[in-house]
Amino acid sequence: MKFLLFWPQLKKEYVDSGKTSFSYVNVLFHGEESKLAEQASEAILNSNPEVFWNFHKALSDEQPEDNHDGLWITEEKLLEVAKASVPALDEEKFQQNLKLNEMQQLVDHDQRLVKQFKIEQTPTIIINDIVIANPFDYEAIRSVIEQEMN
Repeated sequence: MKFLLFWPQLKKEYVDSGKTSFSYVNVLFHGEESKLAEQASEAILNSNPEVFWNFHKALSDEQPEDNHDGLWITEEKLLEVAKASVPALDEEKFQQNLKLNEMQQLVDHDQRLVKQFKIEQTPTIIINDIVIANPFDYEAIRSVIEQEMN
């Protein structure tokens, strides 16, 4: 993903320096099973935040190329990916967290944001309610950040 190419630079220049913050919102563009994947992501973030992105990338890498909207996400698949991408995973806790109401509330919150901002593609980058037309345009992102900081 092109965004990931300049993410380290954005993170270093703006997030790590304390000039801005970064929030990630999951979207459910791939049917009902997306909800299960989001709950798993929230469970990992809740118990192992330092490896959230490892899990996220590993899960994305597992998505079938031919029928990525097909039913491929199961609890078993999520556990398999989590075990491979999260060192010292507490499997029992992970499986319990998948079913917690708190994880569902986080999913619901993200979906309210998706509707509120009319998100139709991933990635979508929003800076203080300004949607960046091309999420792969580093200079446009930087420009809006600088503009909003003044």
